[in-house]
Amino acid sequence: MSLLESRVGVHAVEPARAMRAPLMTRLASLPAELRERVTVHPQTLEEAELRDVADVAICHNTIACLAPAERRALWPALAQALVPGGSLLLQLPPAHLPDDETERDFPLREHTETFWMWPASRAAMISDLAEHGFALLPGGADPAVLAMTLTLRDSSPEQYE
Repeated sequence: MSLLESRVGVHAVEPARAMRAPLMTRLASLPAELRERVTVHPQTLEEAELRDVADVAICHNTIACLAPAERRALWPALAQALVPGGSLLLQLPPAHLPDDETERDFPLREHTETFWMWPASRAAMISDLAEHGFALLPGGADPAVLAMTLTLRDSSPEQYE
């Protein structure tokens, strides 16, 4: 979507080999003029050390899978990668862990996946991000997505070490 809806370079950060493989497969099927605008970083955003390269950052289906310490380490790396005034669109983790599984009538096939998840409230996410210069964008209509902008950033290099 980022490639098709823009004409700028796209940085895809995917440290997980299992997730990077399908990403690379999808990219390989695209026309060359689209592929050449993508840089895939096979490490964390913090390790990629991107600075002022993005107007928009999108965290889709990732934040809930990060332990609280990993999540807190992501915020300064996001602030560093975005240009001042850049936007962050973040799919929120659930506010709490789900209750027991719901019953389904007459399943034809069943598949179960298990993964670690760390819930966080919307208010906690806003507070954490505010500490790194992010502020809510007006009109956030989707309750599952947090839309913020980078309003300020401490320019001292120590902040990002």
